Amino acid sequence: MKSNRAEVYILTLLLLAVAVVFGTREPWGTPAFSFEAVTDQGTETIQVWTREDGAGFVFLPSYVNLDQLRIQTKRPVFFDGTKMTYGKTCEKLSLDREYPLSGVGGCTSVTFLKSQGLPTLYIDTASGSLEAIHGSKENAEQAAMRLYSATGERVYYGNLDSIKVRGNSTAGEDKKPYNLTLSREEDLLGMGAAANWVLLANAFDVTNLRNKIVCDFAGKAGLAYSPESRWVDLYLNGEYAGLYQLSERNEVHPQRVAISKEGSFLVSMDFTESLAAQGTAYIETGSTEFGLRVRYSDVSNQTIAEAWRSIEAATAAEDGVDPVTGKHWTELIDLDSWVRKYLVEEIFANVDGGRASQFYYRNGADQRLFAGPVWDYDRTLFNPCIYWEFGGTTQPDRSYNSFYVNCNSTSAYYHLYGRPAFYSYMTQVYQRDFLPLLRELSETGFFGYEEQIRHSSRLNQIRWSIPDAQEQTQALWDSIAGRTAFLTGLWLENREYVRVLARYVDRNVEYYLTPGESLSQLPQYPSYDWYDARTGQRVDTQAPLWEPMEIELREKQ
Repeated sequence: MKSNRAEVYILTLLLLAVAVVFGTREPWGTPAFSFEAVTDQGTETIQVWTREDGAGFVFLPSYVNLDQLRIQTKRPVFFDGTKMTYGKTCEKLSLDREYPLSGVGGCTSVTFLKSQGLPTLYIDTASGSLEAIHGSKENAEQAAMRLYSATGERVYYGNLDSIKVRGNSTAGEDKKPYNLTLSREEDLLGMGAAANWVLLANAFDVTNLRNKIVCDFAGKAGLAYSPESRWVDLYLNGEYAGLYQLSERNEVHPQRVAISKEGSFLVSMDFTESLAAQGTAYIETGSTEFGLRVRYSDVSNQTIAEAWRSIEAATAAEDGVDPVTGKHWTELIDLDSWVRKYLVEEIFANVDGGRASQFYYRNGADQRLFAGPVWDYDRTLFNPCIYWEFGGTTQPDRSYNSFYVNCNSTSAYYHLYGRPAFYSYMTQVYQRDFLPLLRELSETGFFGYEEQIRHSSRLNQIRWSIPDAQEQTQALWDSIAGRTAFLTGLWLENREYVRVLARYVDRNVEYYLTPGESLSQLPQYPSYDWYDARTGQRVDTQAPLWEPMEIELREKQ
């Protein structure tokens, strides 16, 4: 009996010992240690990020070396046998090497990776969590923010009045974009002093290049108030959040859209469904799908609505005159900005051209409507993430934004494209101002944009488990070259094409084929076929085409 009691007693002690050892281990995915990056500019916390398979990663910003990284741990951690205790630097460890771990729970290995050449942005929310702001776009939270240059100089230290999730479809992605409001106006990275800033996640763009390329191109091409931006490595509450784009916000402000505040307005065209879902008021445009969201206004909504309807009426009228106001379309719009905005949308094949994230403004006593600034281009340049919106292919030799009526966009550009005065000036601007920039873009990538983010892009790829950007980046450059060749042939060289207008269920796409080419690139659907819009006969997509035609996608008969 005594022997049994002794065995029970010993077993109980063993179980208690096991509980002490393993009961203190953190749950899977939460490592028992973190790091501090210590420089003469400040100390920043860097958490270990753990992948689902248990592999841990420490993502270092550009300015931090391993000898400046100190481990924060309650007990010794062994990196492939190398003992690390609290406060010890990682100078004896190496980058890009996977270290098996022992002595802790939470992850099975750690790899140190480092960015290069980019500024670093740290944001710590007041709650220490992102749960609230990720729960709803309506939720905002105060935060502390520090911004370091690529070389480690702390260029901003202050508070955020708010950080909140922004965007429409992108807000639903794991990698979320944010709106930032600083407690005071500050000049961040040489972009001018302002309080409102945007962090673009580019979650739909594996390359992380499209928004930057198009907005910078628009600025170089003379489109006023094109927003500036800088790539940054973002850390949220100490955890690496990926490669982001810190951008100016389109707003009426001396450093942004610098127009008079008297008699002016700034609006954006957006989907009414999205605006309604957000509870955002909008001005009706005559289209049930798109409305004008007021970003700033010193006039009545009725004035804005009348200005828009007058433009659409004048551009559609045979004589170019709005029958209500008696004004010609050339009196109602600023031709130069509308031409340059059209060229940006067309060249970069923006699927939202003329329908969403499209900004317009009026400047004080000048009663003309200006097009711009540009915004939101992660879905351009044949992005394979949204290839289905291009009719299922990624061919650059098509015209998207001549804006056919009933093509889910404004009719103004459709009618303007057909007017000799607009078309003539557009081709002049393309040849004189845009074509040299397109060649520079294709040849140099605008100051080596791809190289600027190469290291950070790799870290971002691992952090968000996305495909390698290299293949898609090459496809992006190829699409720019292909698009340039096509539009130059169409507009400047009078190259012979066979035009095909394809009417999809919810959009129209205009294809240009070389004579004798077939429509074999058209997408095929199980329940739909292509039919000749004139004869109603089924179209043989393999047959050579010599004459222009209009086709429709209909349910199979």
